[in-house]
Amino acid sequence: QRRYDAGGWDPFAVAPAQGQTEKPKAPLTVLEHTRAWIKTQRYTTTLDDSRRIEFYLQRAELAAMPLGEGRPKHIAAFVRWLRDQPSALGGTLAARTIRNIYSVVRRAFESAVIEELVPVSPCRLPRGFAPTIIDKHPERRATWHFTREEVISLLSNPRLPEYRRVLYGVLLLTGCRIGEVAALRWRVWNKNLQPLGKLLVHRSIERNTREEKGTKTAVPREVPVHPVLAEILKGWHASGFARRFGREPGEGDLIV
Repeated sequence: QRRYDAGGWDPFAVAPAQGQTEKPKAPLTVLEHTRAWIKTQRYTTTLDDSRRIEFYLQRAELAAMPLGEGRPKHIAAFVRWLRDQPSALGGTLAARTIRNIYSVVRRAFESAVIEELVPVSPCRLPRGFAPTIIDKHPERRATWHFTREEVISLLSNPRLPEYRRVLYGVLLLTGCRIGEVAALRWRVWNKNLQPLGKLLVHRSIERNTREEKGTKTAVPREVPVHPVLAEILKGWHASGFARRFGREPGEGDLIV
């Protein structure tokens, strides 16, 4: 099964004629193994990692190297190569991006050890060699916020579709992640509490697979409903939802 998954055995291939020897196959490369490995994975960010394999790994020298010949020096060279790659946002790749790409290669080699394709993983870099995960421009994080005027516009500007204003209201006034907001249903809104109602946040929708799952922390939490958000939700429930979808909302319907 391992040989088949790795592309090393074709059960439908024509057997060689008697007296002939089958032509030996080329050794499995790092790229071939990594591509085969990612297809077997089921974690939520497999699509992101598949893109990293195709956009970065397949362009590197490491990709064409036979899997069994990889050594720590080759992994180190791969990380150095990543450090010099241009970023679409200007400059070179951020430390977080490099770590994410390296992580894919490291886990692929770990699977090769388990499958007995290699005796040991070459991803044994000394501490500090791979860049520390920090913001590319740490000072800019302090500016990553909406002004009061921008928030008011996002919640009330009639040029925005109503369902968008509702979505922005829940995001801005609860601090929930986008996947958590996408999974909110009307039944989790307790509007009868005083002085503030609450939303029970316990599910999330994964952005790549669109599958509903638990939250990132796997811990349900209760979020107070700001008075402005309460008015937005009341209006959306009373008439906006029906205008958008042609029917009254049910307890099991998604809010947005």
